Amino acid sequence: MDKARKQRKEVTKEQEQEYLSLLGLLFRVSAGIKGVVTADPNRLQDAEGLAVKFAFHSASIFYLTRGTTIEDFPSEPLDFVDAASISVIARAAFETFLTFHHVFVSPQTDQDREFRYWAWLLSGLCERQKFPATLEKHQKQRADEKKQIQEHHKNLDANSIFQSLSKKQKDNIKKGRWWQVYGGWKRIATDAGLNELHASAVYGYLCGWAHSDSLSVLQVHTAKSKEQ
Repeated sequence: MDKARKQRKEVTKEQEQEYLSLLGLLFRVSAGIKGVVTADPNRLQDAEGLAVKFAFHSASIFYLTRGTTIEDFPSEPLDFVDAASISVIARAAFETFLTFHHVFVSPQTDQDREFRYWAWLLSGLCERQKFPATLEKHQKQRADEKKQIQEHHKNLDANSIFQSLSKKQKDNIKKGRWWQVYGGWKRIATDAGLNELHASAVYGYLCGWAHSDSLSVLQVHTAKSKEQ
């Protein structure tokens, strides 16, 4: 038993070092984007933002695997491995990678590149239009962003990729639901080169943690230690 436990610890340590090496490379690549001169600095800035978001998620996952410790907790010190939060963040990292690949890597033509970028920009702008705006500065921001939305709509209307879509697909794009046009995250994942297991089963498993399905609750109850 002691020998088996020791071997597991050695494997875990080796995996941690490998993860840290990859994480270090990821941060260097993300930092390398800064200062690059391009004809479209906004697009580059958005790509950098997604890369940094992915790097932060990855670092937080690693941090949480070492355990959550709160020594000055009011009742008694807390020390546990938060598998639920790890899985939720892993899902966010998964979708960040897929979005980066879909918007900035996968397009093969200028028309497709512009189409995917504008469609993705609309998703955030359309979502924020639903937020309540009571302060004057927030009302002004929402009004300014509404103009941006209208400008993106004009750009899309002139785009050949957008023109080839059905009315339903066009409506989804203009409402900010770009991923639905491509068949959802599973299809986007296979387009990014992931196999069926990761594109469907693993992603579905991570979504279960985010949506608090019964399996995620069962696993919180049964997995008390890091080894489990």
